[in-house]
Amino acid sequence: MFSFVLLSSYVLSYFKVVVEMQEGSLKTILECFSDPRPKKKMAADHAAEGALWYLRHVGCFPPNKLSKDS
Repeated sequence: MFSFVLLSSYVLSYFKVVVEMQEGSLKTILECFSDPRPKKKMAADHAAEGALWYLRHVGCFPPNKLSKDS
């Protein structure tokens, strides 16, 4: 989902990422919004990175492990 804001000939895009998780009878909905960005792709990436950051910090994913060999 995205929207546009027009500010004196300058278009900014917003993006919203929705993640629904269900474990047993517990359902969790996570909504992340991007900051205004000049391109839709940039706004989508920003919102997605926010969702992944949150999920990583609450323990849904292990932290990134970057090896020095690669």
